[in-house]
Order: sequence, then C-alpha cells, then structure tokens
Amino acid sequence: MSLVASTANSDGWVQIPCTLSNGVSVSKPIILNFDSGAQFSAIGVSTARQVGISMQNVVGRLPVQGSIGLTNMPIVEVVLSIAGSSRFRTRMILDNETGYNGVIGRNDLNTTHSICFDKNGLVQLYPFKTFRKVSSVSPLQRYPGTVNGRSMTWVFDTGAVGPVASSAISQRVADAAGVTKFVGTEGFKGIGTMEAVTKIAQVVLTVNGSAPFTTYVDVDPQLTEPGLISRQDITRVARVCITPQGYSFTPFSMAQTQPSRTPKSTPVSPTFVAPETSPTPRRIKPVPMAMTGDNTLLLVAGGGVLLIGAVLLLGHRR
Repeated sequence: MSLVASTANSDGWVQIPCTLSNGVSVSKPIILNFDSGAQFSAIGVSTARQVGISMQNVVGRLPVQGSIGLTNMPIVEVVLSIAGSSRFRTRMILDNETGYNGVIGRNDLNTTHSICFDKNGLVQLYPFKTFRKVSSVSPLQRYPGTVNGRSMTWVFDTGAVGPVASSAISQRVADAAGVTKFVGTEGFKGIGTMEAVTKIAQVVLTVNGSAPFTTYVDVDPQLTEPGLISRQDITRVARVCITPQGYSFTPFSMAQTQPSRTPKSTPVSPTFVAPETSPTPRRIKPVPMAMTGDNTLLLVAGGGVLLIGAVLLLGHRR
C-alpha cells in the first residue's frame, strides 16, 4: 500500500483524517489529533453527539490521572476508520470537554498504521494490509538524554504541544539541572483536568546521544515522567517511527534548525490555551465494515487499569 499523507499544524498537533460512528448511524468524517503519549483514544462530548455517540454507548469507566486526582472517565464503544483504513470497533474515553474533536492514542493507530516523523515537519502514515490486533498495553519507549548536562529519560509525546515550549520536564529534573531562570509562563488543559500554568525555561538538551541543542521547555510540577520530548524537538535530531513493535530512532549527524519560538523576555500573565477547533476534514471513501470480535479492544482490569490511567496523563497538553 502507498503511504497516507498527514499534516502537522503550527502548534505541533499531528492531524489525521478519520471516520467515526456508533456502529448504527452513518459514519462521519472527522479530524483527530495523534497523541503518542496517550495509551487510549478520546473523543470530545460535543463531537460524540454529532456522530450519534451518547451515554447509551458507555461500556465502562477508566481512572484517568489529572490535576484533581483520579477521575473515572466513561468509555464508549465506537466504530473507527483511520486515514482510510477498514473500519473496526474500538473503545475511546468520552471526554467532558466540548471544544475539540478528540485524539488517537497509540493503541488505535498501531492497529492500522505505522507513523514516521521526519525533519521539516514531515509526517507519514504507512497503512497495514490487514487490521492488526494490538495489546492494550502498547509500547511506550523511553529515550536516554540530558538537560543542561544532567542525565534523565525522555518519552516521545506528540501530545506535548504549545505555542512556545512544547517539550516538558518535571520539577525534579529542573531542580537537578539547576534550572532557576524562567522567561515566561504557558497555560494548558488536559483530558479531564483543570487548567494549569507552567514556567518556561531555556535549556540545552540531548536525546539518545544526539548533539546538544538549545530549546524552550515547560517546567511542569505535575509531570510524573522525567521529561516529555515533543515532535518539534525530537525531529531536530532524529527521524522517529512508531510501529506495533515499538519505536525506531534514526539520528541525524547534526541538529536541524527550526522556526524560532521566542517567548517574551519578561514573565507574562497566566493565559490558558483555548481548546483547538479542527479544520474541516476531507471526505474519505467508505470502506467495507470489518467488525469481528477480535477487533474489539478489551480494557484490562485491576492494577492494569490504574497503570493505563497514569500513562494517559503523558499526553496532557492541549
């Protein structure tokens, strides 16, 4: 099969054309953002209503870690097609936010496509010939790296986006790396969480043995991982592909340039990023329905659910 082109907007979101329905009414085209830091896909409640998905489609709840603690988010069963793939049944978090369409997590993308991120903002989706059943615990790879020369680990998170700083480090990492000077603040809102504000710092990073490069990061006191590396920053030093088997990392000989995202030189008043309104998607030619029992994503129970909820927090910047 030929690759399917996608887009990445100026804020850093990777936007993928999909179709979505409740399995009864007609599927409708929709643009969903790909969030490699999210274990599970999610859909906004207003978008869900537009495609005939309501509380009647709820099949369970999943604890999601947010700024106010664990929140039991409803899970709905849907019929999804990603970038022209055959339709399949899956489950998505029903988010109580109304201003955005939703996100595709690793679990759903890895059933239908591999995705590669290259320099200059190039994004490529490689469709599979057949649907692939992927474990609910799809791989989340961590890369070794440094912040101002201090060792730490990175998670590649396409959901870490922002107008200035898109990558993020925890407060613990910032303290260890001696980050004390801040050049501004940035607001964000995650799935099921309240607004929060992070401080922006200019730091020197390395990823997986790359050459050092300077960028802006959010210092996030709520971050449970040491650091989240964004698409904008990781593609300065390497080409990264995500497949059902994990990640591949192809380093460049030197860091690539990127557009300047210089913040104001003095701290700014806290501002909250409004939920994104996706552009009108292109129509996708309907494909035959393929909805066997094997195509239904089953949620794991007990401690595994808590683990998945914690992992979902990684794609928290909207």
